[in-house]
This record gives sequence, C-alpha cells and structure tokens, in this order.
Amino acid sequence: MSSPEQKLLLGRIAVHHKLISMDQLVEATLQQGKEGPERRLGDIFVERGWTTQDQIQKLLQIQKNLLAKHRLAQAADGNGRCAVNEILLKVPALANVIREGNTPMPYSIIQTGKTAGMQTMDDALAELVARGRVSAEDACARAVDKARFEKLVPAGV
Repeated sequence: MSSPEQKLLLGRIAVHHKLISMDQLVEATLQQGKEGPERRLGDIFVERGWTTQDQIQKLLQIQKNLLAKHRLAQAADGNGRCAVNEILLKVPALANVIREGNTPMPYSIIQTGKTAGMQTMDDALAELVARGRVSAEDACARAVDKARFEKLVPAGV
C-alpha cells in the first residue's frame, strides 16, 4: 500500500504531465477518501477514463525515480495544514554530485530541472502563496533561500 505522500505525488505527477487536471485530482482524492485508503488513486483515474493503465504504469515508473522532501505549512485560513513538496528527479548529474559530496549542488539541479517536473521548496511555497493556501509570512519563515524567495513573493502579497 502507498503512503499518502506517494499518492499525492502520483496525482501531482499526473497533473504535471497533463494527463489529468487539478480538479480531477481533487475529485479522485475525495473519492479515495470516501472509499478508504486501500483504494488506489491510479485505479480511480483509469475507471473514470482519464488515463489508461499504460499511462499509470509510466507514472509509477516516474514516481520510483523521484526523491521528495515534504514539510507542512499552516493553512492561510488557520484551518489545518498544507503539504509543501520539494521534488528532485533521479538524474545522472545527481549521482555525480552525491558521489563527490557536493551538498549544495542538488538545489541547483532542482532549479535547472523545473521543466522536467523538479520543484524547490521555495518554488512550492511561492505557488501555495499565489494560490492563497499559505500566508506569505509563514512561507517566508520556511523558505530555504530567503533572498530568492522574497523575489518570488514580494512583500505585502
């Protein structure tokens, strides 16, 4: 059985690859919540005709090659929390960086891999602020690179 984070990632990967919309992801996770945690998100996508089984298999392959870091941020309305996900894809450059012990380098790899679906923690926080899910103040407090984050989310937003 997958963890909630893996299910979220599968859905986010499907949205990123434009196989489903964000509204469809919300609808599927609501259905999954009603039916129980053993209900697989990929099966819901296929049953509703949004994806094929082959597409789900490809998404699961992508998911296996992901490294993700998760944090929780206070929801802007004060009711609950929002998941903030940093996503790093397993790429050849990453293996070299790890082997050389160059710990600051993965952040650069994530920044340059944005078009491939990678996402920095700061980019994820900025997206949540733009969508009104997290306050700019809370997001800034959790940002990794505060100077870069302040450029992404100007003060007073």
